[in-house]
Amino acid sequence: MIKIAIINSHPIQYFAPLYKELNKSNEIDITALYLSDLNLKPSIDPGFKQKIQWDVNMLDGYKYKFIGKYQTNRPNGFWSLIVPQIWNEIRQSEYDVIWLHGYNFAAYIVAFFAAKSKGVKVFFRGESHLMLKRSFLKKTFHAVFCKIFFQYIDAFLAIGTANKKYYKSFGISEKDIFLVPYTIDNSRFRVDKDHIQSQIKDLKTEIGLSKHPTIIFSSKFMERKRPHDLLEAAKILQEQKYEFNTLFLGSGELETTLNDLVKTYNLQNIFFKGFVNQSSLPLYYAACDIFVLPSINEPWGLVINEVMSCGLPVVVANGIGAADDLVQDGVNGFTFEPLNPVDLASKLKLILNNNSLRIKMSKQSNIIMNSWSFMECAEGVQNACKNIGLLEA
Repeated sequence: MIKIAIINSHPIQYFAPLYKELNKSNEIDITALYLSDLNLKPSIDPGFKQKIQWDVNMLDGYKYKFIGKYQTNRPNGFWSLIVPQIWNEIRQSEYDVIWLHGYNFAAYIVAFFAAKSKGVKVFFRGESHLMLKRSFLKKTFHAVFCKIFFQYIDAFLAIGTANKKYYKSFGISEKDIFLVPYTIDNSRFRVDKDHIQSQIKDLKTEIGLSKHPTIIFSSKFMERKRPHDLLEAAKILQEQKYEFNTLFLGSGELETTLNDLVKTYNLQNIFFKGFVNQSSLPLYYAACDIFVLPSINEPWGLVINEVMSCGLPVVVANGIGAADDLVQDGVNGFTFEPLNPVDLASKLKLILNNNSLRIKMSKQSNIIMNSWSFMECAEGVQNACKNIGLLEA
């Protein structure tokens, strides 16, 4: 049994189901080492700008430990999580592998040195890709740091194509990179719309949605996510007499700006439902027809996984990390030029008035997600273990 310790800043609703799934293997034993209990109790989310409490179980089905002053630790920059106790945890335990999710906290670096000092293998699974923008100083430091740091990593767990290209840009060999795709609990977001038609109808009535197709944005209302670009595209479409609803799920710093734009442009059928928790999201997605994410500087965008598992066509900005793997132009959606509402509007036109195309794209989204799942993650982790001699090839 290969014992793998995964270092995470705090329990994360997207990662916990993966750890549970990996732990089902007869060959791998997962322990998550958490440095904070953020997300397990009501707390202010800096992106949503409000106090939230996630309503899914993030500690079920796998081993976990909370390390150091986890009740007061809060992830907020590199030095916010130092957690020297992680050193003894790694040095005094019999882990075969330390799995680092990034290098953005001091504690991760402490864990790295603890593993290396004991001869424990290190897996690395980050989110970076070559299209992410950084300032000149950050880019220079990042390049120097990674060039050195990556030499001591035993296996790279790529979350997708763009992430794999990023590792290869540092000279990492193909044989040391293993696909462990960024995925979610697909089964939780798959819904049989025929069986919940009454619930969908009730939700549409509650929101006030018209009979026309509904475009949905579901994310934090922050500059990087560009929700206002969708409103700009909606203005263009409404001026051209297209009829549709636009539903925004989320909250954040741009909330007032978005409401002001709706009034300034006199936009119709724009609806804001605020923050919607995980357990309720599938029903909201099922009530909609097209998903849009105009983000810039987006490492991945796991909300794309969610809506595709629910069978939505997707229209997303080029440069989003997930786009290379999950969005096939003309098949299950479209990509558009970032920061370009005109191009976004042009892609939406192709779907809005074509019900048969939406149905075809919906089916294709489901098909794509069938092969982007925990099964592929487990296979990737096992292949990484085989490559370094921890499992028989």
